[in-house]
Amino acid sequence: MSNWYDQYCNLPYKHLGDDPITGIDCVNLCRLFYKNELDFDFKLKSSDFCNILEDDWYSKTHTQFLEDWANSQTDWLEVKEAKKYDLILMSMGSTNVTNHIAVHIGDNKILQTMLERTSGVWPYRGPFKQYTTKILRWKNLLN
Repeated sequence: MSNWYDQYCNLPYKHLGDDPITGIDCVNLCRLFYKNELDFDFKLKSSDFCNILEDDWYSKTHTQFLEDWANSQTDWLEVKEAKKYDLILMSMGSTNVTNHIAVHIGDNKILQTMLERTSGVWPYRGPFKQYTTKILRWKNLLN
C-alpha cells in the first residue's frame, strides 16, 4: 500500500541539489514538497545561503543561515508542538549551527533527506526531536 508522500521518498541526496532525479538536499526537498502539496514556494534554496561546496558545510561556518531565514519571514510562525506540514529546523551532528530541515507529515513522522541517505520518512523522536531548534508553521495553515 502506498502513502500520499511516497513520491518524495528514495530520492538521492546531493548537497545543494535541487533535482529529485539527480539529487536533492533537505532544504530543496522541503521546498519541493511545499510547492507540490500546498502550492506555495517559500523561495528558499540551499544555494541562496550556502556557498560552501563541501557536504559538511555547517562545520565550516558559524552563520545561522536557516535561523536567519526563519527569523526574517512573515509567512511563518514559530510554534511549540509540530503538526502536519510544519517545517522542523534542527542542529544535527557536533555543531551549534542549525543545519537541517524536515517536513512533519503527520502521525509524528517527518520527511527528510540527509547526507549519505536517500530521502525518506522517519519517526519524529530521539535525536530528531532532541536537536530541533525551531518549528515553523505556515500562516495559511493556522486554524
